Amino acid sequence: MAENLWAAGRIHFKYHYWFHLLAALIFCLAAPLLVGMEALNFSQTGKVLEFYFSLSGIILLTPLFAPDQNRNIRDLLRTREMPLWWLHLIRLAQALISLVILTILFLLWMRAGECTFEFLPCCLGALATCLFLGGLGVLAASLTDSLPVGYMVSMIYYVCNFGSGRDYLGPFYLFTMTEGTFDGKLWIGIAGILMILLGILWKRRRF
Repeated sequence: MAENLWAAGRIHFKYHYWFHLLAALIFCLAAPLLVGMEALNFSQTGKVLEFYFSLSGIILLTPLFAPDQNRNIRDLLRTREMPLWWLHLIRLAQALISLVILTILFLLWMRAGECTFEFLPCCLGALATCLFLGGLGVLAASLTDSLPVGYMVSMIYYVCNFGSGRDYLGPFYLFTMTEGTFDGKLWIGIAGILMILLGILWKRRRF
C-alpha cells in the first residue's frame, strides 16, 4: 500500500503539480521587485506576508482537484482500487509540505534582509492566512466542480479585506499582522483546514 501511495504522489507531482510549485516560486522570487524586503519592522513584515505572500496559498492549495477536471482522468480514477479521498490527501500533503517549506524560506530571506520579527509566530500567522485563502478556493472548486471559480472566490475574498474589510469580516479579517497583532490567526487557520476537509468530503460524495 505504501508503494502505491508513493507512486500516486510521484505521478501527481510529475504530471500535474510541479508547475504550480514553480509558479509559486517565481511569484515569491519576484517579491523584491514589487514590495520592500529589507529592514522592515514587524508591522511592515506582516504587510508583506499578508498582502503579497498569502497569495501563495491560492497558488499551491486551490488546484487540489485540478486533475479531476479532466474527464479521462476521472474515468481512470473510478477504476482504481485506491479510494479517491486517499489521492486527495496525498495531493494535499504535497501542497502543505510545499507551502511550509516556501514560507520558511521566504521568512529566512526576509530575516537575511535585516527584517525584525518573531520567526515562529510570523511563520504560523502567514501559514494560517495561506490556508484560509487556499481552503476557500478548494471548497469553492469542490462545490462548483470548477477550478476557475475556486480561484475567483479566493481572490474576491482577498480583495474584500482591503478598505473597510476589518469592519465586516470580524475574526476572519486576514490582515491583522499588518496592524501589529496576531488576532484571529488561530481561527483563520482552523477555518482554512476545515474548508479543505469539507471540500475533499464533498468531492468524494460527488465523484
